[in-house]
Amino acid sequence: MTEAAAEYPAALADPARQGVGKFWTQTALDNGIVLDGERAVARFQRDVDTGRIRFDADMLDRLLETEFTGAGPNDERAFPQCPVVLPPPPNSPPKPPGARSYGSWPP
Repeated sequence: MTEAAAEYPAALADPARQGVGKFWTQTALDNGIVLDGERAVARFQRDVDTGRIRFDADMLDRLLETEFTGAGPNDERAFPQCPVVLPPPPNSPPKPPGARSYGSWPP
């Protein structure tokens, strides 16, 4: 526990461990903008679009990749797998056309 507590502040401050929302919120705060309403968010968006707000585009790309692939900064995970569908037992009657699989068949 002590070891984890010692590593916590560094992990919390690591931008690679943050999500896209926190990235943009921290970018706004770093530029003196508090996103406390629609006008502030619109101003921030406008400033980003016009290039007045500087941000780390490489970090944003990494965060977006992480969000869409589901892998964390130090995770080694397999790609998402399709759900497994088992064949029906050998002696079960066929399911009627259009029937949904919400429960067991036959009822």
